[in-house]
Amino acid sequence: MSFTPPAAGALPASRIDRRVGPPPKCSTNVTCPAIFQLADGNFALIGTHHTDTLQPQLPPDAGVADYERIIVVPKAVMLGATKVLVLALAGTLMGSVVAALLLALTHAGQASLSNWSHLGLPSKARV
Repeated sequence: MSFTPPAAGALPASRIDRRVGPPPKCSTNVTCPAIFQLADGNFALIGTHHTDTLQPQLPPDAGVADYERIIVVPKAVMLGATKVLVLALAGTLMGSVVAALLLALTHAGQASLSNWSHLGLPSKARV
């Protein structure tokens, strides 16, 4: 297999560093949408390719380059990843306990902190 350099403006490929969010609940590789953080800090998505359907609906200030695709991921996958990213950012700035409390306040009534062990918080941060 030969190396093809990325198109001008395209992000280079990087090694997958980690999954962002909880693992999917799928029993086969038929449909397992996911979000991964790459070693260079960028993100990769596994989802459904819907460029042909959604590109005509984009606002005038948005576009899709020849090397880009519009990928749809389920809301639950995106929200799971968002929780992890918010906690990581807040944890960097204020510590894991404060991050967990802030996230709990913004998502009041949606989830119990005691059920968030899959987020990888230190045990002291769990309520």
